[in-house]
Amino acid sequence: MRAAWRRRGAFFIGVLSTLAAGCAKKSAGAPSPVAGSPSGGVASLAAKAPRAVASGTVADASTEPSCNAPRCATFDDAKAAFARVLGEDPVVLAIGEAHALRGSERVESSTRRFTRDLLPMLSGKASDLVVELLLPNPACAPATKRAEKAERVVTEHQARTDQNEYVALGNAALTLGIRPHALEPTCADLRRIAGGGDDAVTVSLDVVTRLARESLERYAAANRTAHDARMVVGYGGAMHNDLVPRAGFERFTFGPVLSRGTAGRYVELDLIVPEFIDKTASWQALPWFAEFAPAEHPERATLFMPSAHSYALIFQRSPALTATPRGADAGQP
Repeated sequence: MRAAWRRRGAFFIGVLSTLAAGCAKKSAGAPSPVAGSPSGGVASLAAKAPRAVASGTVADASTEPSCNAPRCATFDDAKAAFARVLGEDPVVLAIGEAHALRGSERVESSTRRFTRDLLPMLSGKASDLVVELLLPNPACAPATKRAEKAERVVTEHQARTDQNEYVALGNAALTLGIRPHALEPTCADLRRIAGGGDDAVTVSLDVVTRLARESLERYAAANRTAHDARMVVGYGGAMHNDLVPRAGFERFTFGPVLSRGTAGRYVELDLIVPEFIDKTASWQALPWFAEFAPAEHPERATLFMPSAHSYALIFQRSPALTATPRGADAGQP
């Protein structure tokens, strides 16, 4: 399996669903993809959730200091914050990130941090990892090639290392006994993307949303049949995993469907590199944006819980950048 994953990795089509400014401008029918999910009302969601975190606050189940905001706490490192999230014991844990953009390579990405620090914590707890990369389909090579060209409106904004880091994530999962999976589009899917024209981004997001949802549902169902208590983990852009989609983004989100299918044992976690945050409307729309003060705890990990079973984990600033004044870095709000 490891060799097959590595061979296929060289031919992945692309990483989709990112907080890439300007994507929507190049695709008339697509809303601008954003990271995170809007607040959906903690009380209404909590009423449906029997777990210990149903009160909707991070601090309730944490001895860590708060970050002077409701539904928020800081931790010594991302591992401690991640352990807090894993305490929910999800059936499906859907992890999203704001992909590293081109020119940001000097800052360590969410994918690298997750692979090195957090993925090992899933050993023995996760059976499968669904990585949000589209595989080529050898049955329709021309459509694959045209689809890859159509997707460049998104991938051209991303760091050149993004795709390789996703492949490395799959390899690391294998060594931990976690089965990695990419998304396998049909020829019809690829023809849709290739023929999307100005709506190629919308079509691509549609395809990725469906394939990711189907994969997560399939592996979770297999675990139920096998009486396997381990979770299934998804890793991709921070939009498809939203539990409470923003208006107009519902079709690109599988969170509500998977939450219902797991009787509420679905957890959304967004991983955020603070240096990537800026003052664009997409970031400002996120429920934790106004409460996040990067200068207060730059050396600590911050965990927000905008709504029940929905988290945003903001990593510590990179060591070399910890002393950077607020606003002085290109990725700093």
